[in-house]
Amino acid sequence: MVERIKSRLQYKLMLGFSVVLLVALTLISTYTQYSASEMLITYTREEQLNLSNARIAAAQGVLNEIRNDLLFLARDPAIATFMRNNERREEITQRFMSLLSRSGSRYQGACVADHIGSYRLCVGITDGQGALIPHMSYVPPAEALPPSNLYHVHDIPPVYTWTFSPSISNSQSVIRFSSAIYAESGASIGQIVLDTSAQPIFNLLIEPEQSTQTIIVNQNGDYVLGGEGNLRDDRPESSIEILHQYRGTLIDPPDYRNIFSNYDTLHFPDQRGSTWIVIYDRPVEQILAPIRKSLLINIILTIALLMIGLLISYLLTRSIVRPMRALAVAAERVGSGDLQTPITTTSHDEIGALADTLDHTVMRLRSSIENAESRRREAETLYRTAIALNATLDLHQLLNRILQELRAVVPYDSSTVQLVREDHVEIIGAYGLARPEDLIGTTFPLHGPGPNAEVARQHTTIILDDAPKTYARFNEEPYRNDPIRSWMGVPLIFGERLIGMIAIDKYEPSFYTPEHARIASAFAAQAAIALENARLYEAVRNELAERLRAEEQLRQAQKMEAVGRLAGGVSHDFNNILTVIMGECDLMMHEPGLSPEVRQGLDQIYQAGMRASALTRQLLAFSRRQILQPVQINLNEIIVPIEKMLRRLIGEDIALYTHLAPKLNTIRADPSQIEQVILNLCINARDAMPHGGELTIITENVRIEVTLDHDLPPGDYVLLSICDTGSGIDEHTREHLFEPFFTTKPRGKGTGLGLATVHGIVQQSGGIIRFQSILGQGTSFYIYLPALQEAPQRIISEIPNTITFLNAVVLLVEDDERVRQLTEQILHSHGMKVITAANGTAALRVCAEYQDRIDVLLTDVIMPGGINGIQLADRIRLSHPHISILLMSGYSDEVFAMTDPVRAETAFIQKPFTPGLLIEKIAEILAKHIPAEQ
Repeated sequence: MVERIKSRLQYKLMLGFSVVLLVALTLISTYTQYSASEMLITYTREEQLNLSNARIAAAQGVLNEIRNDLLFLARDPAIATFMRNNERREEITQRFMSLLSRSGSRYQGACVADHIGSYRLCVGITDGQGALIPHMSYVPPAEALPPSNLYHVHDIPPVYTWTFSPSISNSQSVIRFSSAIYAESGASIGQIVLDTSAQPIFNLLIEPEQSTQTIIVNQNGDYVLGGEGNLRDDRPESSIEILHQYRGTLIDPPDYRNIFSNYDTLHFPDQRGSTWIVIYDRPVEQILAPIRKSLLINIILTIALLMIGLLISYLLTRSIVRPMRALAVAAERVGSGDLQTPITTTSHDEIGALADTLDHTVMRLRSSIENAESRRREAETLYRTAIALNATLDLHQLLNRILQELRAVVPYDSSTVQLVREDHVEIIGAYGLARPEDLIGTTFPLHGPGPNAEVARQHTTIILDDAPKTYARFNEEPYRNDPIRSWMGVPLIFGERLIGMIAIDKYEPSFYTPEHARIASAFAAQAAIALENARLYEAVRNELAERLRAEEQLRQAQKMEAVGRLAGGVSHDFNNILTVIMGECDLMMHEPGLSPEVRQGLDQIYQAGMRASALTRQLLAFSRRQILQPVQINLNEIIVPIEKMLRRLIGEDIALYTHLAPKLNTIRADPSQIEQVILNLCINARDAMPHGGELTIITENVRIEVTLDHDLPPGDYVLLSICDTGSGIDEHTREHLFEPFFTTKPRGKGTGLGLATVHGIVQQSGGIIRFQSILGQGTSFYIYLPALQEAPQRIISEIPNTITFLNAVVLLVEDDERVRQLTEQILHSHGMKVITAANGTAALRVCAEYQDRIDVLLTDVIMPGGINGIQLADRIRLSHPHISILLMSGYSDEVFAMTDPVRAETAFIQKPFTPGLLIEKIAEILAKHIPAEQ
């Protein structure tokens, strides 16, 4: 059956191929003959038209030269003179002879005739030379000129006539050109006649090829050359086109068969309608002779190609049938269930491709069966892995299980687990690396170049066949000791969110394949769920711990609020007592005649009062009820007075060193608060050195030119450095170092407010605090405070003895009798009149009584009686706007409430104050008030 199919198929293929080849060759040959004929005719047409145009142009040039010679002679003044007076005959004769000899054989004669046609002078060619000839022997009579109108000779257009005299011999044909001779008046007085041979013009127009016939006719169809009679008689149909179109081609016209004719027109210059039409006739057979020769060759080639085609079709059909038989046998074998034996073929054509396709189909079927079995095993492995990963919520245990179970899914030499932290990923687990502890905490950006960023951008697994060649970081620390070659990054995606990635390494190049990537991605999906569950568990646990910590902070804050209120109440009375002590002491120190011993004792009392006042302000600052009083100070002047106290504070086993810059720039800050900063940092340093050490305090001027710290702009700063050699600060503590209520000390040993207070004071002073710490070596705090260029102000002001206020009236409102008496004494001593009141109600009555005689209201803020100092100031400001107001208090909660712009501008003095500071404040507000009144 296979043999019978083979014979039928081979016969049909050979027959079909032969028919198609024969038809194709016949069509190609026919089309080639036709196209070649058309191309040859077109080429011949264009060639003949170009040749005829060139011949016409040459003849046209000769006629133009004859016309120019004729018109030149007709306008020659000598010839006009000869015609009028018969003078200058010899001169004209020489000109005619020169013209005939110069033109060669172009001209046969030149004559001058009168206007009725009688010749006056003729010159002809005799023996190749010009000579006079008799009138009757050579020149036929000239035609008489018609009468002409009178024009100026220069206005007469160049008009001439010509006649053609044919002869049996073309060499005897003559063309006569004549033109009138005009006098100056414009009247015609004669004519000039030039006889030229027609043969030179014929030579220019005749086609030299013998197979081409040249015919010349005039515009009426009369033969000039190449025939007798008229063209219309010989070619009644084609002559119509020739005589009317003047230029073109005719191929095999009906009245002149098998002829290819092209024709062109020769125009006589300035002679409208005077033309010769030149016709070139050429046999069509001569033009198409090369095509006829190629036809026989095409027939022979067609037969030869047909025979070759039969042989090729036989070989081709044989090459098709043999592989088909082998393919049929292989198909029967596959149908019987044999999937192991490969289907081979030696053919590389479509049959071979069909055999390959069948072989690949069998291979895919076999591979599908194997893959199904492999997928089943993978599914079982992933199921066991998912159970193992979800068995724990502890992140550390989960990381170990991920790295262990991953080895059962994808082979690797080392691997890391990385989690997303904002714009980077951080390594939280590693296995198989030389130094995994160095890699924990290492971060990689999620943007820019890098394999981790590529995984983050594409959210798909990335494979590097040779990682060190692709990314240089694999040749650097901390990977230098790990010969990583193949690298695969697998994203951990939860929902649509990237939460991290797993980096899998192999120490041989091009190890990982897309199949590894598929299995690793399936494993990563389970790992992402387990990591997210662990993260949520950790978040809930942290949230609970945070809530407990917040509750503890709330309780601590409530305690601090209570302490603050207590401190505020105590500080009010305490500052009143200090005001009396320091005021009285200050007044006594300015009494004349004091012995040095008494003055020294008073000074110690005064300094103790100042220290007590500072402690009160620190107590208020601790409870955040103190207004900072920044002044221009030298930082060294803060450190030197407290150096002895610091030595006692830190103990004898800690050595204190100070390095203070001699020309330190000044800063603007509250001296007591800066002192508090130094004390807090020194106490922390002492606690970090329980077994002794060294504590160094350094001040210096620094200039910041360029910095990467956005909070520290370039400029001049005073740098305060406090360095210890203690235990240092660990990483966890660094993150919470300046947080309120955060402490590493045992319960009851610290409040967690020391460094928070330091941070707040530095910020309120316009500075920046930074620190460096190395575990086991010590910690250094660096405080940058903006530097000032002016000289420092004095912290304690002397009483301005030169200031007197003879006419100033002060209304003093103070509920504390001792403070009221001291203040009244200070004001009296400086020439002011004082009216006192114990509360706000009494003060309002005094204002109503004294009306406009009060200049200054000096009132305490906190007073009994229902009207405090701020309310009293508001009322007096409305009823007596001319009165200047000065508030005083040792407790500033009420001052914080002064958010109104008018209240905010009210002058304020903090208790305890010195007499000099009080007088300066009053002088200041009176100085502002006096210009306003003027």
